[in-house]
Amino acid sequence: MGSPTNRKPVPLARFSVKRFRGFVREDLRGVFTDDFLEDIEAAVWRAGGRIIKDSRVRWAAIFPGPDGQALFIKKFRIKNWKERLKYLLLPSRAMKEWNISLALRQKGMEIPNPVGAMEKTRWGLLDESLYISEAIEDAQPLIDFFVERFGEGSSKGDGEKKRLIATLGRTVRRLHDGGLFQADMHAGNFLINKGGDGALHLIDLHRAQIRKSLSRRQRLWNIAQLFYSLNSVLDQGDKGIFLEAYGEKRGPFSRLKTLLVRIEGISDSIKRRHQRSRAKRCLGESTLFTSHRWKAYRLYRSRDVLRETLLEMINAHRDIVEIQPSRLLKNSPKTVVSMVEIPRGSDLRTCVKHYRYPTAWGKIKDCFRYSKGKTSWVAANELFRRGISHLKPLAYIEKRRFGLLKESFFITESPPDYLEMDRYLIKSFGNGRSRDSVTKKRAFIQEFARCIGRLHRSEIFHGDLKTCNILTRERSGHWDFSFIDLDAVRLGTEVNVRKALKNLVQINCSTPGFLGYGDRIRFLKWYLEIYPIPGQKRELVDTIYEESRKRGVVYVSPEGDVTEEVLRK
Repeated sequence: MGSPTNRKPVPLARFSVKRFRGFVREDLRGVFTDDFLEDIEAAVWRAGGRIIKDSRVRWAAIFPGPDGQALFIKKFRIKNWKERLKYLLLPSRAMKEWNISLALRQKGMEIPNPVGAMEKTRWGLLDESLYISEAIEDAQPLIDFFVERFGEGSSKGDGEKKRLIATLGRTVRRLHDGGLFQADMHAGNFLINKGGDGALHLIDLHRAQIRKSLSRRQRLWNIAQLFYSLNSVLDQGDKGIFLEAYGEKRGPFSRLKTLLVRIEGISDSIKRRHQRSRAKRCLGESTLFTSHRWKAYRLYRSRDVLRETLLEMINAHRDIVEIQPSRLLKNSPKTVVSMVEIPRGSDLRTCVKHYRYPTAWGKIKDCFRYSKGKTSWVAANELFRRGISHLKPLAYIEKRRFGLLKESFFITESPPDYLEMDRYLIKSFGNGRSRDSVTKKRAFIQEFARCIGRLHRSEIFHGDLKTCNILTRERSGHWDFSFIDLDAVRLGTEVNVRKALKNLVQINCSTPGFLGYGDRIRFLKWYLEIYPIPGQKRELVDTIYEESRKRGVVYVSPEGDVTEEVLRK
């Protein structure tokens, strides 16, 4: 089906059915009956429609309407009572998208034709809201179209790609000239009409604003958002084509090199903001996580872990502290660490890290920053999501009194086949001098170096990256690595030369001396292949050696702590 934008306009009418109030196109009043609105998901399914999105905050589907015209319906769900109060003063997201869509249509923009918007209330508070528009059936999100047509391994020519990029540039310029600032400008919010004229249609306007005019900064911000979303398929030449089409080679948009440098800087800011936002999802409600109070506790947990199971883990930990303190991995006034099996006696082992606050100052400090436990919870989930660390975090639990932290618990999986790296090195390579042992050792060093390179390339800095804080296990000739003691991890921060060298020195100073100078040079070589840092390799080696010499080598063996001199070059 072609674009719906050229259909003859049909009058709109106010709409009121049960607890729904709003607007709908006159000829569609018979579609949204009591039965339809009572269970929208079931009604769409009965009509032969298909669901295209279903999350905790939004649900969307396409279903056949009268006269063969497909309709798009989107339901905005309300997360909590705070949102309900907010919408006493502000329009719902459906009504905002409705108003902006109508305004853009009047300006002649390529927007799917809005046909209705409704709000469902209970006791005067918003329960959910609906936005309805005509659907572009033979359409695809632009980001998927780009990857499918022009991604790696595609045989499509550059001509089609250049024409589409130029069309995108002109489309965005028209939207900006019309006063639209889209706070969520990315390629997934453009639909390309594959079966018609190939026009681009902007959707998801509930975060957009219409202004008298847009500043240069706002225009560049939207362009940077768009480039960031298409980063995998656009090169510098493609971005230049977009800017030429957008600016028509006039004014400030004629200086392409200067613009590209500025836009790349904005894209880096967007990337870091996006990463921090994703990392914090484990602190709220989402499809993977939940946060709630229970008795005296505040729980942040993975949805697949039962609340009762977590509390059983805490009780098992307390039993070890009181009855078998010799089993504790660490026992200090501030931190206690134990391993527990839940159900008890099973092979499922978890690590419980218990943070205590013996001083008033420690309690007060954590009122103004993330506590160490919460920092570890956020960092562990981000490392696990990216596949850098393989230990699944289960929960962070805190107990407060008068608003001050009394104690907290960070709980994560800890399979028994993991070993601290210093212990693993001693066990696997300490006495091995055979050719097989040397080959295996070099393969291990290469995988480990690349893991640390990926960690830094992902803009993750671990402030205490000693081998005793890195767990490893061997699996079919390969190795998994996981990181612990995440209190000092920083996410979304550039790992500059100083930070990179600090981590490299920490690793060097906690690695047993039987790994020789050649092994350490190979580690640095493979690390630099993944994460190049400025400077000559020889200068980096000298810096690492001199800093390591000041500290000495300290690692943990089965017999206890071992201190050695730094290996001479």
